[in-house]
Amino acid sequence: ARKYKQKTNNLLTYFRKGKLQKFFISAPQRESQELDFITTAKILEIKENTKREKIGSNFYDLLEKNKKAFEFATQEEPEIKLTGGRDSATQVLKILKAISKDTRKFTEEQEDYLRIVMQKIREGSLPKQTTKTLLKELNNELKKSINSLRILAVLQKNIAPELLKEHLSESAAQTSGPREVILSEYLIGE
Repeated sequence: ARKYKQKTNNLLTYFRKGKLQKFFISAPQRESQELDFITTAKILEIKENTKREKIGSNFYDLLEKNKKAFEFATQEEPEIKLTGGRDSATQVLKILKAISKDTRKFTEEQEDYLRIVMQKIREGSLPKQTTKTLLKELNNELKKSINSLRILAVLQKNIAPELLKEHLSESAAQTSGPREVILSEYLIGE
C-alpha cells in the first residue's frame, strides 16, 4: 500500500489466465474498471524512497470486486452446438461421429485429424462450400462401401490444411489455465 494522488482509496490488481493479462482498478463507491498496460504501468511507477502504508480495511472487498470483473471478462463463451437440421455441416458431422466410434483402424495421427475436423465443423470454422463439397463426396463414397480410411481420405482431399490450423489470434491469447492474481496494490487517497 502507498499514497496516491486521488480522492478515494483504490485497489489496482494485475491478473493472468494463461497468456491473457488484464488490469483492474476498483474503488468503494464504483465498479471495477479495466485499465490498459500503459496506464497501469504509470500508476505502478514509484520513486525509490516511497513510504509503505498500511493496507486499508476494505482491501479484500475491493479485491473481490476486481476478481469478479476479471472472471466476467474471461468467461468462456459456450460452444455452438449443431442441432438436428439438414444443413451439410450437421450431416457431415453425423457421418464423422459414426466412423469415429471405431478408432481401431486409425493411427493416432488420423484420430487427431478426425477430432480437429469435427471440432472445426462444430465451431462453424469451415466454409459452407467446403462442407457442401464434403457431404457430396462422402455420400458418393458411402454408396460404394463404408470404409473409414476412404472417408478419411475424402476429408484430407477436400479440406485445405490452412483451414485446420490454429489462428494466430487464438494462439496469442491462450486463456486456458487458472485465473491468478499476480499483484495488487492498495492506493490510499489523499
